[in-house]
Amino acid sequence: MPGTGALAREAASPAPAAGHGPHADAELHHHHSHGPRSQHPGQHHLLTCEHLSVAFEMYDSSAPFFAAQRRLVPVIEDLSLSVHEGELLAVVGASGSGKTLLADCIFGLFEPNASVHGTIWFDGREQDAASLASLRGRGISLVPQSVTHLDPLMRVGQQVEGWAATAAERAARSQRRRELFERYGLGEEVARMYP
Repeated sequence: MPGTGALAREAASPAPAAGHGPHADAELHHHHSHGPRSQHPGQHHLLTCEHLSVAFEMYDSSAPFFAAQRRLVPVIEDLSLSVHEGELLAVVGASGSGKTLLADCIFGLFEPNASVHGTIWFDGREQDAASLASLRGRGISLVPQSVTHLDPLMRVGQQVEGWAATAAERAARSQRRRELFERYGLGEEVARMYP
């Protein structure tokens, strides 16, 4: 699998291969001079993944352990998607189909045995693993999947602070919540919002 784009793992910052990137896809246009531009009037692609492929280097389990050869096991193959400003995108699939792996790639979280190829653009800028890491909690956030994580009828601040039996405990929990919000670049108004 040849390495292309900003996320190729074989080289620190490889140049995109010919025919790859935002210029290669006739349906994608450009926002300013960098990244794809939306076909939705007044909006641009906030997040774009182009030709994202992820495989894991693993030992062949069908061979005896002393003779097992390494092989690449593909998990995500040539995935391209775009999310426009103000748009919601649902990634739906069976357990183990690669949804969390896609999120990890968008966050720049790669396992040591992962082989990652493709290009990710955020707000018109091509990203690499380091720049994606700097967006975590600031430009991009992830809410882990679980029906118990966020109650849509309870304000975010109450959910983060949790229940406290005493006024002193409530004050400590409130202070801790403010510290967490500050750490992740969330304003105090978020405490009064609903998820």
